[in-house]
This record gives sequence, structure tokens and C-alpha cells, in this order.
Amino acid sequence: MAPLISALGVSIILENAAMLLTSGRAKTYQTELIFPQTWAVHVAGATISATRIAMLASSVAIMILLDIVVSRTRFGRAMRATSQDAEAAEYIGIRTTAVIAGTFIIGSALAGVAGVMVGLYYTQIDFMIGFSAGLKAFTAAVLGGIGDFRGAAAGGLLLGLAESIGVLIAPPVYKDAIVFAVLIITLILRPSGLLGKQVKARA
Repeated sequence: MAPLISALGVSIILENAAMLLTSGRAKTYQTELIFPQTWAVHVAGATISATRIAMLASSVAIMILLDIVVSRTRFGRAMRATSQDAEAAEYIGIRTTAVIAGTFIIGSALAGVAGVMVGLYYTQIDFMIGFSAGLKAFTAAVLGGIGDFRGAAAGGLLLGLAESIGVLIAPPVYKDAIVFAVLIITLILRPSGLLGKQVKARA
């Protein structure tokens, strides 16, 4: 809980620092310089912009690369060992401090890439733009199963479908309420997530 609460506190500090630096004003993201609005694909009567195609392709490529790093590399094995039992990992020669630091660096870099893609999608950014994205990312991780990378990816997809279906029934202003509802229902019915493993309490 301590790292989680600390991360939340630092995020609030960074948000307020960004607010002071930008005077609380949104900044225009000139997406059309990279992906002109005329670039689009028409499929079965639907129009898919080049921006969304690029976001989807980048996301899939990054997830595949991350899955390979976590499951097939030496650093990935060290990450999993440290996650399961940091003390035992140190006994077999794994520098858990370096592994944790490296994991935070990778996570921060991926968050930066996600921030760029969110800016491309909304065409503007402000100091609070990461709050909603972070909330949805956390909900997706809980829905899929904390600690399970593939589960988090599946949870993100299911959460997106829930939002898309929800706005057809309720007004779009309730999108965040749908996210909270999914989070609460998941924590009540299956706290370990869809792909997470149930952990028995030690006697």
C-alpha cells in the first residue's frame, strides 16, 4: 500500500505543478500535422481515421513487445521472480532494487507513449488529462487481474466495450460512472480479476 499511496501523492503533485506551469490552460495538439483529417479508411460504412489506426497499431505492437520482454527475457524473469518473492530472488543473485527501478522506468516510458497517443486522439492536452486515463488503466488492471499483463490487456478491451455500449444506453457524461461501476462490481464479485489467480490466506 505504501508505494501505491506514494505514487498517488506524487501524481497529484505533478498535476498541480503542470497546472502552475500552464496557468491551467489547455494546449492545442496539432494532430493534423502528423495525420491529416483526409487520411481515413472506410469499412462497411464506418470511417476510421488514420490517427485511430496508428494508435491501435502502436498499442498492439507495444503490448506484444512488452509481453516478449516479460515472458522471454532474463530481465523479465527477474521481474516475475521479484514480484513473486523478492527475498528469495535476492538469495539467487537477483538485484531486486535494480529490477524494481527498471520496471518503474519501463512503466513511466509506456505512460509517456500513452500520453502522446491520448493527445493525438483528443487534439489537446491539459494538466488533468492523465487522471481519467490513469483511472481507466487501473480499472482495466483490476478487471483483468493485477499482476497479469495479458489480463490487463483483456480488461482494457472489455472496459472499452462496456463504455461504448454504456453510452448507447446512458448519456455520455456518465462514462466515468460506468468505469467506477465496473471497478466496484469486479472488486465485489471477483477481487482477483478475470484472469487473476485466487490466493489462499496463510494460516
